[in-house]
Amino acid sequence: MLKTMGFDPKELSFGYEFEYEDLHYLFLPSDNDEKFLSLALPAVLNFNDEEHPATYEMMDELNSSIKYVKASRIHDAIWLFYERELQGNEDLEALLTAMIMALEAALINLHGQVRDAENDDEEEDDDSESGDDIVDADSEDAV
Repeated sequence: MLKTMGFDPKELSFGYEFEYEDLHYLFLPSDNDEKFLSLALPAVLNFNDEEHPATYEMMDELNSSIKYVKASRIHDAIWLFYERELQGNEDLEALLTAMIMALEAALINLHGQVRDAENDDEEEDDDSESGDDIVDADSEDAV
């Protein structure tokens, strides 16, 4: 199927890898379930142990916002998976195209969250450097 869609898949011991629009995908057939289809974008973001609560929040946001796509931590990176049970009547080319588009949307979402978090960190640093968070003891805002 991948070849008929114009991809150049390379066989691996656990599936196939291919590239599309500069992204590296893994097609992961299940040995024990022919009806299970899984496509992954591996290691899309390094997992930062120092900021892991924020990273988990980003993963939770992504997992709850894009159907069929889930973000998982594998070793020290975040992987994106699109998993689907086949009913037998699907147009596999259309389905694979939709899977690729959903994974790309998830990646854009994740990068947007990272960018927003970095901007929030920069704003917090700017506020603390400017003294905006310091309240004059004689002001009305003082506790």
